[in-house]
Amino acid sequence: PPPISRIVAAMFPEEMTRVDGQGKLPLHHAACRSWHAWDCPREDETSDSNSARLLTKESVSILKAAMDASSPMAARHADNLGRLPIHYAIATLTEASYGGGRSCTEHPVYDILETIQKFMRMHPESIQHYDPISRLPPFLQASAAASDHCTVKSDGF
Repeated sequence: PPPISRIVAAMFPEEMTRVDGQGKLPLHHAACRSWHAWDCPREDETSDSNSARLLTKESVSILKAAMDASSPMAARHADNLGRLPIHYAIATLTEASYGGGRSCTEHPVYDILETIQKFMRMHPESIQHYDPISRLPPFLQASAAASDHCTVKSDGF
């Protein structure tokens, strides 16, 4: 949960700079953490269970906490695949905006934009760093990932 991740980051700040065997920092892991249906409130105004309400916006809260606890150098750190945290975040956040399996009262776009803006403030040059998986710069990576979720009808619309 977000409060626990904040407490751990505050008590052990050196862990935010520890690289794992894949070359990832905690910021990489937070950026690629999947969002779930409970991350967004329901649009149809039906009640979620108490446990689901406790988890609302949990994934974005953990990512924001990791960003707050990380130095700007963490946003510049490429893992063993050559991916920056922003590359993972774009893939995860694009999936979240199209996934989830239900309509939400608040489209996650605002959280997504705020998160990407924060990554850009941490490492402005990342906009020019091509993702080694998609071989695209971040803005095109987001566009390509979004188009993967769009379907074209036989009439072209």
